[in-house]
Amino acid sequence: MTKKTDLITREILNTREAAALLKVTTQTIKNYIYSGKLKAIKTPGGHHRVRRVDLEGIGFISEEDKNQAPLTSADMLSSYETIVKTLVSTIEAFTKALDMRDVIFTGHSARVDNISIQEKKFLGVEEVSLENAKKIYRKMDIGPGEEICIGWSYVPLDFLLDKKSTWLWNKKAILQRKWIGGSEIQESPEEDEVWFIVYGDTESALNLIQYAIKEELRNPKITEIEVFCQAKLVSYLQKIGFRYRENEPIGVALMAKKLNI
Repeated sequence: MTKKTDLITREILNTREAAALLKVTTQTIKNYIYSGKLKAIKTPGGHHRVRRVDLEGIGFISEEDKNQAPLTSADMLSSYETIVKTLVSTIEAFTKALDMRDVIFTGHSARVDNISIQEKKFLGVEEVSLENAKKIYRKMDIGPGEEICIGWSYVPLDFLLDKKSTWLWNKKAILQRKWIGGSEIQESPEEDEVWFIVYGDTESALNLIQYAIKEELRNPKITEIEVFCQAKLVSYLQKIGFRYRENEPIGVALMAKKLNI
């Protein structure tokens, strides 16, 4: 877990980190952003980034800031360069995702209190280890090269990790479930989210997604689901309640909110 003293020195924060500094919930930070009270930068992946200096506009002042001398021109230039580097890195990752033909499709967004999950038995679903998952991926069409989607970015299959992840398999499709804390260098879900990354046969993939959703309904902490999948699954997911994030295709995810049945 990132220490608060470390957060204070950061110029760019995600919503969880901003919430920690202000001692409020992540949803409160999002509400500040949506209402215009707090300025934010939006990544191509749909996540918000907040400048520490903008937190001061809504009342945050660190002990260090209280005694800190005014920023010099050099300080401001350094902050600007940091922001530019962050944006360039995000755009490069997004461009790479778009180049990966249709293995991953475009963004979807939805309330999940409207998700329709069929009452049926899910036969043949089993959890597999990371090593077995890698063997399964190598036998499937995961796109050019041996790089695997891990959400809003890709990694070589050999470097795929099992931090905060599990894999489900039903002979014709495989689904990775990913929770917060999976990686310190790659973007990961928010604390109230879970990501499903699925490859394989359409019907089998949909079956795994429905199975995984029913599993997550037991977890009261999870209120959003994002599904990263092949384009051929879009119409099927729309039928069970998913929709494009902000009603437009923007990237690679399907998202569902407020899990309850």
